[in-house]
Amino acid sequence: MPIVTQGLLPSGPWFTVLPDGGSPSPLNRLQTLGGSVLIEHSTGEPWVVGLWPREQIELFSAGSSRVALLGELPPREALCSIRDSPERPDVEQIAKIPGDFFILTARPRELRACGTRSALRRLWYANYAGVTIAASHPLPLALLSGAGLDVERLALQLAFPILPYPLADQCLWRGVQDVSPDAVLVLTSGEVRLEPRIPLPEPSLSLDEGAARVRSAVEAAITARTSRAGTVSADLSGGMDSTSLAFLAAREMPELVTLRHCEADPASDDSQWASLASSSLAEAQHVVFGHEEWPLIYSSLTGPPVLGDAPFRWVRTLGRYRRVVDVAAGHGSTVHLTGHGGDELFGHAPTHLVDLAQRAPLRALREALTQKALRRWSWTATVQVLTDRRTLGQWLSDEAAHLTEPLPPPTVPPGPWGYPIRMPPWASPNALAAAQRLMKHASEVGPLHPSRALHVTWHAARLCGQAVRHVQTLTSCHGLTFAAPFLDDTVLMAALAVRPEERINAQRYKPLLARAMRGVVPDSLLGRTTKGDFTADIYIGLERNRRDLLELFEDGCLLAAHGLVDAATVRRAILAPHPHLRSLIPLEHTVACELWLRAMTSRS
Repeated sequence: MPIVTQGLLPSGPWFTVLPDGGSPSPLNRLQTLGGSVLIEHSTGEPWVVGLWPREQIELFSAGSSRVALLGELPPREALCSIRDSPERPDVEQIAKIPGDFFILTARPRELRACGTRSALRRLWYANYAGVTIAASHPLPLALLSGAGLDVERLALQLAFPILPYPLADQCLWRGVQDVSPDAVLVLTSGEVRLEPRIPLPEPSLSLDEGAARVRSAVEAAITARTSRAGTVSADLSGGMDSTSLAFLAAREMPELVTLRHCEADPASDDSQWASLASSSLAEAQHVVFGHEEWPLIYSSLTGPPVLGDAPFRWVRTLGRYRRVVDVAAGHGSTVHLTGHGGDELFGHAPTHLVDLAQRAPLRALREALTQKALRRWSWTATVQVLTDRRTLGQWLSDEAAHLTEPLPPPTVPPGPWGYPIRMPPWASPNALAAAQRLMKHASEVGPLHPSRALHVTWHAARLCGQAVRHVQTLTSCHGLTFAAPFLDDTVLMAALAVRPEERINAQRYKPLLARAMRGVVPDSLLGRTTKGDFTADIYIGLERNRRDLLELFEDGCLLAAHGLVDAATVRRAILAPHPHLRSLIPLEHTVACELWLRAMTSRS
């Protein structure tokens, strides 16, 4: 069943970037799709065309260039150093400004464009009528170029629990190319090239040095959101990430509105920590929902479709994000702060032990023994963690040969470059073969960074950025900015500059963030060592929404129509008992792929 792209537009804002003096055909076609000219070149020709909020566009001249920023913009005074520069501004110079935005620069016969390191802002490009066009979403480019769906790459989206680098970056439309978050797209005189951005910083800072940089970066990221907003809302789940952002935002805007909901499991201590945080934020307005008042896991699957650039990884919480939009907007909020990205940057990931073993073997051994005790590793697994020297390519090739095996238990540590990769038992032979081909081909690509710790952390941040980008697709339709300050370039670079063995410590919970927030968040809150558990929420949501899940895989199942899954096997898995959550992990990705295909079909 082919996907028809004619008349298909992304949900939420989008824009395209056109070169100066090109053919008028792209503009005419984009205008028929509903796009309008947002910014013109100095010659009067269209430069940025699409549907994008005017308040999220900043345009100015600097040196011999015109600069456009689109997204969550910094305070205007932060742009003075760029505006006053007599030289052409460098992308990396602009990227040091707090905020979350696309960077576009134009000068005679040259365009440069990039998104963010976290992949929250991504670019794609394609050729139409002899003109290379960039865009913030692949669908306008697919419409222009007549690109079709890449079914093989969609098959790989079924893989779980986490798609590895570089496979998670691949565009799902044939003929549409993605711009990597670590590259700048350069268009000159009809030529196209991708220039690498400056490398990540070498992780050389101590915990204290890094904490000072992280705090400064997060403070500036919060100011960037509050300086242009009216009312600001924020998650206040009780976790260290959302709590830190709420306290920083309250210093800027005492009228802050916080949102939280209670978990189904009465033994969960998230609510206790959230209540403790609320009591220290006396001037803020706290909105609290009981478990039965908040949407269940797997709810709202049959609601209005949201069409992102790829399947939505957090699909089981889709109904909850819809409710966040309603509640935050109902309280007058235009910006909602979320702590997403905190787990990825500041959480525990033992992949650094291989690198540490080569520099400081005794310290690596001590850390490995601590991890062994906490995670119940066997002695064999502990030794393997310290000695696994496989390259990224070797690891991907090995994983491609084990796609149909059961997922290892939690007591088995991850591989040197990430978690094991598996395909669900309902994947068709064609889908499995496609996944193996793509993984073996990807094994020729090098890692994001020679350090395994930096590679894994940066890739996790990019996956989080992709998911937050999809939430923004939903919230922006209602005039609400879903802001994730931890995913700003400035915060990411500050966190990754800290030595992994100090940023990641099995004996302390998020030591870098806790140190950075001293004096902002009460010490009693920074001393938390637990993390909320949502097992009960997932089981209850599955039980009450089982009918909707089954309907997705009846006769109208699009994944089955494309020959990617056996729908009957999926239905049996939905009806089967699940004694542990690990058996539900593959279902979430499959539901996401089915809903993505349905969103495209419904908007065709």
